[in-house]
Amino acid sequence: MTPPLVPLFLLTYYDCYMPIPTIKQIAAKLVSFGERQFAGELKAARYIEELLRTYRISYVLQPFNVFIPKTLQAELFVDGKPLVCAGTSFVSGRIDTPESVYSSLLDDEALLNKSNINFNPRCRGISISYMYWAPSVAIAPKDVARLAAATSVQGRVVVKKIKQRSQNILVGNLRNPQAIVFCHYDSIGPGAIDNASGSATCIHQILRRPELLKKNLFVVSGNEELSYDKPKYWGHGYRVFEKKYNQLLTNAKRVIIVDCVGYTPTEIRKDPYVLSLGFPIKRVKAVANKALFITAEFDALMRVYQSPLDLLHLLKSAYLTESERILETYLIK
Repeated sequence: MTPPLVPLFLLTYYDCYMPIPTIKQIAAKLVSFGERQFAGELKAARYIEELLRTYRISYVLQPFNVFIPKTLQAELFVDGKPLVCAGTSFVSGRIDTPESVYSSLLDDEALLNKSNINFNPRCRGISISYMYWAPSVAIAPKDVARLAAATSVQGRVVVKKIKQRSQNILVGNLRNPQAIVFCHYDSIGPGAIDNASGSATCIHQILRRPELLKKNLFVVSGNEELSYDKPKYWGHGYRVFEKKYNQLLTNAKRVIIVDCVGYTPTEIRKDPYVLSLGFPIKRVKAVANKALFITAEFDALMRVYQSPLDLLHLLKSAYLTESERILETYLIK
């Protein structure tokens, strides 16, 4: 039996009053996909597209291929006994040097090509804070003393370089945007803070204030976390946008990055160092004077950074709303 047609005025009424999910509800859905790499990233992208279609928001896809590392095996034996670890390298190989144990937060380029065992001293879990171009694994800080007292350490990682299909989701003015807003929906680990929080904030802003799309552009980016790019492996999706739409970046009055919000009071960062870390496009210096970061407390982030501890309960609705309101003020200026 063919269902009866719904009158147009009822459809219009329904569309106008269909409740918009909250920022935290959107973030929860993204986190539910688990680590947003490979299939998890694709699921997140489909969900974002579905939301936009549901609320009749037009968007343009910018698909691209990229190679990313997939850790097939990571193992570490200390005095012959296994120690829980996670792979943190782009290549396969053995790790047999117990002296090469150091913090993954060290900003030393000389260490990036050395086989190592690393740890994030601010996170009690295993944090994949950095990826290396030599065989390496991450451990929890509590296990560092065990390594220091060991007489033998043997480790191994098996990594496969895999071609991944990713995409940027472009929403808004693609001709002459006055502001371009960037966020990324992929993650290492569950990624509630990094960066379901920023993606959900931007998506909610789009759904709640679609009129802002007339003058502004949102770039909801895939593949921000991992690629085989050098010297910086992160930010690949942003650079894909830059390559095609560099003129938009040049002409825009503002460039806004929304990344890691909602767990502490919102912060506005404009310093070049933070910009180079969080928005590593090739011509970052050209936009530095008009770019800003909407983020939150760095030290608190490091306690869960790119680890299984980056979970939804850390996000606070009041802080998420605060971040959205701040973003909105820059879009209506």
